[in-house]
Amino acid sequence: MMLDPFLKSQPARYRHELPSCEASYWIFVREGRLHLETPGGRWAAGGGMGVVLPKGSKATLWTGERRGYRGVSLTVLGETGAPDRARILPLSEELRMLVDLLHSALSRPGERSVVYLRHLASALLLAARGRTEDSSEGDAPSYAQHVVSRMEGALTASVYGGQDLGPLLGGLGLSPRQCARLFEARHGCSPKAWQLRLKLADAKRWLSDPDTHVGTVAAELGFASPQHFAAFFRRQTGQTPRAWRSNPDRPEGARSKQGGARPGGVSAGEPPHT
Repeated sequence: MMLDPFLKSQPARYRHELPSCEASYWIFVREGRLHLETPGGRWAAGGGMGVVLPKGSKATLWTGERRGYRGVSLTVLGETGAPDRARILPLSEELRMLVDLLHSALSRPGERSVVYLRHLASALLLAARGRTEDSSEGDAPSYAQHVVSRMEGALTASVYGGQDLGPLLGGLGLSPRQCARLFEARHGCSPKAWQLRLKLADAKRWLSDPDTHVGTVAAELGFASPQHFAAFFRRQTGQTPRAWRSNPDRPEGARSKQGGARPGGVSAGEPPHT
């Protein structure tokens, strides 16, 4: 096996088509963003992410209109045990450290021996391989599942606090629009609509307890007043909370007051299925 490490840097508006990779390429992005298109879809690797292109894979790489990317890459000839498809690889702390060390060594030619560089590149390759074997989240097709899972967690965590999702979704390497498209493809609704369904499901669970006052439900779910809660509930169901509670045909789902809600107002129940 032949392994060659390189500094990698491409400007804005860069584009390169690979009809069939002649070797295996492992690209680790430190700054900027590298876009990738494979037969499995379109993706983007931001800082702290990697792109794996096995020998024989087909891909198009490009950068945005205003910004390129910087990082390091490994070209591997005669690699055995390589992934069987293009992958997006979120980097662990160990991988980030190795990438930084390799970038520093390559940036100062002559300060480190060739043997040192090869050993460092080999350590990075082995660690990256282990990352791809331990988890399927880097598969280009299944990376969408990883993104949606992260979004579900972030949306659940912010459903009552109203936090900006940006920091909660950091490191995915995708734009908010790309994240939203993947989410809608999975759930058939926008992230905002999914959050509303989550909040509505919690409201119904609280209202299923006849001993809980509507004002208490509103406060537990983070509404400014019972009136705000009633308006929200009526928009979603066509009924007021009291009318829904008194409807004998509503689904059973009584809960005890001890069940309560999680800290921050998030119910202990599962998100609604769509």
